[in-house]
Amino acid sequence: MSKVISDFINRYEKEYDFYHNLSHNVEDKIKQSLSRAGVRAIVSSRAKSISRLDVKLEDRNRKKHYKTVSDIYDDIVDLAGVRVALYFPGDMKVVEDIINKNFNVHKVKRFPESLEKKIIGEYTKVFDGYSAAHFRVSLNDESRYGKNHCVEIQVASVLMHAWSEVEHDLVYKPLQGELSNEELMILDEINGLVLSGNIALERLQRAGIQRVSNESNTQFLNHYDFASFTLSRIKINEDLFDFKTIFHLFKVADINNRDDIGKIIDKFKGFDKIKVIRNKKFNVSPEKLFVKAMASLHPEKSIAVALEFNYDGSDYAKLLVHLLTEAIIATDSTGCVGKLIKAIPLLPFEYEMFDREQFSSEYSGILDLKQMEDKYLEEVFTKLDFLNDKISQLDITKAEINEFINLCISISVQPQPTPV
Repeated sequence: MSKVISDFINRYEKEYDFYHNLSHNVEDKIKQSLSRAGVRAIVSSRAKSISRLDVKLEDRNRKKHYKTVSDIYDDIVDLAGVRVALYFPGDMKVVEDIINKNFNVHKVKRFPESLEKKIIGEYTKVFDGYSAAHFRVSLNDESRYGKNHCVEIQVASVLMHAWSEVEHDLVYKPLQGELSNEELMILDEINGLVLSGNIALERLQRAGIQRVSNESNTQFLNHYDFASFTLSRIKINEDLFDFKTIFHLFKVADINNRDDIGKIIDKFKGFDKIKVIRNKKFNVSPEKLFVKAMASLHPEKSIAVALEFNYDGSDYAKLLVHLLTEAIIATDSTGCVGKLIKAIPLLPFEYEMFDREQFSSEYSGILDLKQMEDKYLEEVFTKLDFLNDKISQLDITKAEINEFINLCISISVQPQPTPV
């Protein structure tokens, strides 16, 4: 063994745990993102095994002529590796979007690369062989693992990953001599079956989406079915939408049949159009629009779900605050709460800072203060601010919600009745 390779092996043995933890961090991040997006996959990770690494390096050194340890680190890009084995090959685009969003992508390699690799010795393969995409990435954070330490993410179907493991170990890591033409033909034949299997998996995925979208009055078993149903009804960026969390909310609220969720999706589509029409730069997450649709159709269930949770500052808790707020707005048939709620934190401060005429002008068409004394208004504004804080902490009773609504109505300009 050359001294450069020996030095590299000694150094890598000391750094093995680092690369193991690095690959595990990337695995966890991908698992969470795939689960949120409703993508079925088996995700695994590993640091490159030290056993037989010296043999591989000696073989590559014949072509690469390593001069320094750094040369080897630059050449061996999969010391930390993650494998994403997709149930459905049609999800490849979603996974690629997730990787681009969550990592710094340095290089993408797609297979098959060329027809040259179809020739092994004297045998020419009939089928294309390995079909996948490899992404060389690094974490996009400031942790000790995020300083441009590369990880290779391999994405292919479960069938293709299984076949490639068999072929790679038999063809490229032979322990008992080179394979015969007969063995190579069998591997080639299996590859053809795998490629046919990938087509069958894509058809199976489409058939599943069709089944889920056609059935009615039956419950979703998991968020994967919910994701398929939703995507059959609307266009939405899968890697940016948390199907798992929204499905959990529906399930906890006992809103889990296709008819009810179909109505929520229809409501969501209406809100989404309003969002686009009002302002192209108006940024509201699709989860918040879904929650708004849920609250507008099921305000009582939405309030019950939100009040069962103790606020902890998490993204889920913040989504529940939004759910509770929208449900309270939906409960008020007059529309007064919806017009006033965003201004409530400012009311005590502004009423104290400005004279009454200036304050009334600022809230013209929203507040009706003509018959109210200053002291009463100060008490109402303070009470509303207090109750609004309780809403934002998910720490409010149903009686206090009713008091909040009634106070909003009492100081608001009342809507004019619609002429018959």
